[in-house]
Amino acid sequence: MSKQKSGPLLGLSKGWAFVSLLVLLMSTSVAYGKPRPRIARDVDCSKLNDTSGLSKREHRQLSRACSLNTRVRVIVQLSAISTPAFDRFANSNGASTKRNLRRVQERVMDVPIRVAERLAQQKHVRYVSLDRPVQASLDQVTPAEGVGAAVAWQSGYDGSGIGVAVLDSGVANHPDLQDPATGQSRVVYSENFASDGGNGTDLYGHGTHVAGIIAGNGATSAAGGFEGNFAGIAPKANIINLRVLDANGGGTDSSVIAAIDRAIELKDKYNIRVMNLSVARGVYESYKDDPLDQAVEAAYRAGITVVVAAGNYGRAAGTNGYGTVTAPGNDPYVITVGATNMENTPSMLDDVMTSYSSKGPSQIDHIVKPDIVAPGNRIISLNAPSSTLSEEYPAQEVFPDNSPCQSNPASCAGTAPYMILSGTSMATPVVSGTVALLLQQDPTLTPDQVKARLMKTAWKQYPPTSVVYDASGTSYLINYDMFTVGAGYLDIAAALQDTDKPVGVALSPTANMDPTSGSVSLDLSGASTGDIILWGTSTTLQASSVWGNQVLDTSAGDGSNIILWGTNTVSSDADIILWGTSLSSVDGSDSIILWGTSFDPNAVDIILWGTGLTGASWDN
Repeated sequence: MSKQKSGPLLGLSKGWAFVSLLVLLMSTSVAYGKPRPRIARDVDCSKLNDTSGLSKREHRQLSRACSLNTRVRVIVQLSAISTPAFDRFANSNGASTKRNLRRVQERVMDVPIRVAERLAQQKHVRYVSLDRPVQASLDQVTPAEGVGAAVAWQSGYDGSGIGVAVLDSGVANHPDLQDPATGQSRVVYSENFASDGGNGTDLYGHGTHVAGIIAGNGATSAAGGFEGNFAGIAPKANIINLRVLDANGGGTDSSVIAAIDRAIELKDKYNIRVMNLSVARGVYESYKDDPLDQAVEAAYRAGITVVVAAGNYGRAAGTNGYGTVTAPGNDPYVITVGATNMENTPSMLDDVMTSYSSKGPSQIDHIVKPDIVAPGNRIISLNAPSSTLSEEYPAQEVFPDNSPCQSNPASCAGTAPYMILSGTSMATPVVSGTVALLLQQDPTLTPDQVKARLMKTAWKQYPPTSVVYDASGTSYLINYDMFTVGAGYLDIAAALQDTDKPVGVALSPTANMDPTSGSVSLDLSGASTGDIILWGTSTTLQASSVWGNQVLDTSAGDGSNIILWGTNTVSSDADIILWGTSLSSVDGSDSIILWGTSFDPNAVDIILWGTGLTGASWDN
């Protein structure tokens, strides 16, 4: 029986993880003693001789841009909306404003790169960074069955009246997104922010699939000819379609931030209570400086529950997938979602983690992520006709059983009503739909109360370890620690039954190490942000209740709860999960994990966001 420590800090096991954790977290203790920079390393010409924090490719690009004083597009975070002195400086130094995003207090600007560092020194400027690219997060199941959505429907909860903002590749006109009584579309607003123009139509195929998981009503499948009803989680919710990805699944920070700004503006008009972000990119700086993270925090402060994909880098060689959560899933205020495999049954008893689901903690800040996991493998949802994904992967399209296209899908490419996709992109809208159900049940819930309720009620009877296989037959050993499974598996029925409404912020905790004593702790205090944290405010919100006893132990001998990475791993390979030094038991070499610098998905030869987890990429 474990005893609950009264304070906010919970010790991590020293044992085998001691040395490697020390290497990882000493960098944090040193960094906290320095003032935070006001400009990102990859746009700062004043530090060309300092190569730390940049890959060789990034340093070469920076050196060339600085030598030519190339114009670059940056995002400038401001502490005030009206900045006349800043405007005068920018205008006199060749900088031009492309977008002024007042609700998130950020500007998209074109500047000569050598002006960027001087721009960062101006009054009211909090941080300057490049306008970085973002992509979609992809890798015969109906997730509604696997997470207990039927219980909600039977109780009359179907998302009615709740607006869900989908920031993705657009949403196609699909019968399953229409009101069957009136024929009116439940996509109540559409706007394009992607660079290739358009009116919100989905040319890629990712956003329509995501919208269907949230709010599809299954009308096409219910008409007959299909094995199952492919309804989404909240089949009467409304969709606010904010297109940020182009026909190839790519976009930019500025397009996503502009869409977030618009969602905040439209919040009251369309009752936008949920925001789904199945898009992301690598981590380049602290979430406190990252413009994408700061934008999602603005949405959170506006009362919108923000749900974000964890990423698809769980197979990353050298790290065993640890430390690969992407931005803005690294932000402690949002709900970050990992992906499970339902094994084609409605019971959670046989559900396992997917091999590709990214694991925490986050780079640089060491935030404990994901927060929760949900079905994301081989999910059937809406297809966008003639979209890039449907035409490139016709074998993943789902036709009626009696259709001649079933035996020859290539001859019908791009025409099916449904499609199979995998990834944390698909798990994220399962949670977003659930949030819509909770808010229909109780519209007074805050984003923090929603997050706490989902985490507290998550199903925690998962196995200690599992071996999973991808479609090629490659095996992966999965350890079910809090950096892999978060608070557990999404459980809609349990969340709807909960009535706890704690006061405070449901900040995802930080893992810290004291370099002097070597003690490692889970910081639930919120001291780094100044927030009043709701964890520990009741017996049901103690760490052992939220994250489960599977990751808590009393083996330290001091009565405190000890968080162990490998508590459930009894094999001799338990030491493969390390935070910093060598991983020789994984790959036979001393691969160094560079914590505190950056994680660039484009430099990892695993799964590129935007190509989709189809065919050989998903798990069996």
